[in-house]
Amino acid sequence: EVMVGTSRGTVPDAPRGSKGFGFDPVFVPEGEVRTFAEMDVAEKEAHSHRGRALARLRERLSLL
Repeated sequence: EVMVGTSRGTVPDAPRGSKGFGFDPVFVPEGEVRTFAEMDVAEKEAHSHRGRALARLRERLSLL
């Protein structure tokens, strides 16, 4: 079984923030005003596609 997570958001006018890597400075998740690069790890995980897929995996494993 494959766990999939999605993260919708927007691209700001200019990169912001110094944390993270890749597209983190240029992605603002839906419902937020900060980029991933402006968030701490826990905040980013709550919005990221990887964090959402991991949450689904944890939920699935808890049923075994």
